[in-house]
Amino acid sequence: MRKWQIAVPLATILVFGAVIGFNIYKEKKIQEYLANMKPPVNPVTTMKIDKAPWQEAVSAIGFIEPNQGIDVSSEVSGSITGLYFDSGDVVKQNQVLVQVNDSVEKANYEASRAKADVAEKKFIRYSALIKKGNVSQMDLDNAKADYEAAIADAKSIKAKIEKLQIKAPFEGKLGIRNVYVGQYVQPGSKIAHLEDNSKVKVRFTVSQNDVEKIKLGQKVVLNVDAFPDETFEGEISAIEVVMNYEAGILQVQGTIPNPQSKLITGMYAKVNVILPSEEEQIAIPKTAISYNLYGTSVYRVKTDDKGQKISEQVNVTTGNENGDKVVITSGLNPGDVIVTEGLVRLSNGSYIEENDKYNLDKVEKVPEL
Repeated sequence: MRKWQIAVPLATILVFGAVIGFNIYKEKKIQEYLANMKPPVNPVTTMKIDKAPWQEAVSAIGFIEPNQGIDVSSEVSGSITGLYFDSGDVVKQNQVLVQVNDSVEKANYEASRAKADVAEKKFIRYSALIKKGNVSQMDLDNAKADYEAAIADAKSIKAKIEKLQIKAPFEGKLGIRNVYVGQYVQPGSKIAHLEDNSKVKVRFTVSQNDVEKIKLGQKVVLNVDAFPDETFEGEISAIEVVMNYEAGILQVQGTIPNPQSKLITGMYAKVNVILPSEEEQIAIPKTAISYNLYGTSVYRVKTDDKGQKISEQVNVTTGNENGDKVVITSGLNPGDVIVTEGLVRLSNGSYIEENDKYNLDKVEKVPEL
């Protein structure tokens, strides 16, 4: 009996001791594993920065206007008897586009010409008779007035006949035709839109802070969504003389050659007014900048004492922007290597791996709503 009383407590102590020892051993191994486990390595794209000539620009959003553009319309009423163009035709200046019925006006013109001929002969006859004293001066004056009135009446009818021929006021390209043969038109009825787009104008606005930078003749570079891989160049041709005091902006107009008619009226354009080159600056891609509540920062590439590359978060001060580049005025030095893509996974001291093949997914085209 006494042996069992000693054996049971002893067995219990041994079991508990084994469990406690196992847990201590397990905790020790876990700590050793965690101590030897390498932190995750983040793939990033990097670049070495250096100073380079900086081309400053004033950026804006503008829209395209034609060199000349009007709605061709009728000045008189009547039925259309002839159409001499089709939608999309290129026409010359003074080319006849539409003929409105002029039969009545032509008849009236012939009648007025006949009256003018009679009045002319009467005036000539009275001019000869007054020398002989056969007519009075009043008779001669009346004959002259009748002749001049007949001539003016004929000219008036002829002018109306000319208005019944609707012509192109300048060389250009027509839009969609809005009338048909036999259609009755009223004064102001739209025939078609006509534009001269051999060169176009881009109208945009600049802030009053940039007004002093804008001058006539400055180079203008613009891009449109329809041709994302092309750049169109021109120059500033006009600057508004009055500023919009409510918004603090000034309208500016640029002229852009358009020989292939790629730029169409109404297109929106991203406009850059190129300013004189400044001294060399450190400029980096906007994708390399991290914005947070504490300011603006960039991740610089460093190497720790084990030879592993890590990210070092550096506060920077930004300056002027141009396209996808921004000037860094403080915080970085020439020769520094910075992370340009892959910032979302990083923090100060993160392990990184330089990989030029790493690229963030880029949206080629913004989905339309």
